Amino acid sequence: MNLKYQLIFRPLCFLALVLIVGYSFLNAVILIPYHYFNLKEELFNLYIPMALPWVPLYFLMLPRFNLLQPRNARANLNFPLSLFSWIVIFIATVLALSYLHKSTGKMEHLQSISEFEKKGSPQYCTLQNAFIWKKKIGHSNRIEISNKGGTLNFYTYLTLPIFEKIEDTIKEDCTYWLAVEYHQSTSNRASQENKAKALITLHENVNRDLLETNFNQFEYLELLGNNELRKQSDNAIRQSILVRYKEPMFFKASKEPFEKRFGNIVLWFFITIIIGGLLIWTIIYFNKLRSEDPEVLNSLQMESDPINFSVIKPREGFYSTPILVLLNIIVFIIMVISGEGFISFQVSSLLKWGANHKLEVLNGEWWRLLTSTFLHAGIMHLLFNMAALLYIGTMLEPLLGRTKFWVYYLLTGVVASFCSISIHNQAISVGASGAIFGMYGIFLAFLINGMFPKAINKVFLLNTLLFVGINLIMGMAGNVDNAAHFGGLLTGILIGFVIAPGIQVNNPEEVRSEE
Repeated sequence: MNLKYQLIFRPLCFLALVLIVGYSFLNAVILIPYHYFNLKEELFNLYIPMALPWVPLYFLMLPRFNLLQPRNARANLNFPLSLFSWIVIFIATVLALSYLHKSTGKMEHLQSISEFEKKGSPQYCTLQNAFIWKKKIGHSNRIEISNKGGTLNFYTYLTLPIFEKIEDTIKEDCTYWLAVEYHQSTSNRASQENKAKALITLHENVNRDLLETNFNQFEYLELLGNNELRKQSDNAIRQSILVRYKEPMFFKASKEPFEKRFGNIVLWFFITIIIGGLLIWTIIYFNKLRSEDPEVLNSLQMESDPINFSVIKPREGFYSTPILVLLNIIVFIIMVISGEGFISFQVSSLLKWGANHKLEVLNGEWWRLLTSTFLHAGIMHLLFNMAALLYIGTMLEPLLGRTKFWVYYLLTGVVASFCSISIHNQAISVGASGAIFGMYGIFLAFLINGMFPKAINKVFLLNTLLFVGINLIMGMAGNVDNAAHFGGLLTGILIGFVIAPGIQVNNPEEVRSEE
């Protein structure tokens, strides 16, 4: 146990500490004082903490994870240990940054908003005299798909001009604005009537809030940085009657005392560290080392090479799958570079790039049945689908060959898209999951035909049924487009039964009997 602590757990804890403290320190001394070089806050507060842990985990900890011998010979400890380590470091870093930003923000008590820039544009401020006008507001609307493409989110953003006193409302321009966000969500596969109800509910909430809320009552204002709320607020004031003056400044109002701005950040930080650490240590504790000899373990660690990109490198017998994965990733990267988003994309962006939608398809844009299979609603949607594609491609492509794999993948994807618009009149569908389910359907047909050795066939069949079953059940609970999943799966099963007699599978048992 002492060796496992010294070789694996202690270095992992030290690595996590260096990443969390080091990146937080970098923010404190460079990024925060210089306002992130005018880049979006999400880049430094979310995207970089999300990507940063993978490099040291891959190069420094993966060889150490390989020192463990799983109890189950077929198990792989590298993935769960890497995943849990990444989750802990990522969440802890985001919480640390949030606390850091809130704790370092300067608070000023102002007589009026006109003193704001004279006081150095503090992050937080109170106003003794303020009049927030509700008559000449600006507004903008946004629609976004989340939850792997299954949830439709409606947003409305309001901007209300901030003046010192009511007499100032005769001005035709305004520099300072209060930003307010409203949100309503519904299932992406809901009927047009239910989607309309969700939108109506949102508008009713906005109108009621405008009538009933006294926006002049607040504890303090927080200056918005370069984030999504600021971007949408900037769009909103273009709809206001008032003229923009230079670069507008946007604020978010808080009715909580300034001392409560941290919320439960500290508590959740320690919960993440403690629970995550215990979970990782449990995995390490209940699995043996490959050897008890420190010299042997050291040699194993030195020989272990984490740099292994063969999983996405096209090669003989595994050519089409990596290319399909890279194509999906490239499309996603191009959308991100184009400013469409990262965590998730807006509905308008997905439609512009080729999402599947019945109205557009029936109007002659049949190509959407194919292009939608290379689009994803966000980063998690992409990662889940590409992991599933790599797994099934490793199993199936060597049997089908590169050309047939391409043909069946695209065919099942198009059929899945067609099934989606046949069931859902208003849903906006994207993702490779329909085509991936099609490939799992082909593989399932091969397994039902008993094309592999009995022991292997049983394991593969159980794993495939579990994967398909769990994903379909999750689709029912999570508002995912199961019409596309079922369409792709059934098409794949049909193709699999038709082509199974012509597929040759190397059977180790037959080879041994011939010898």
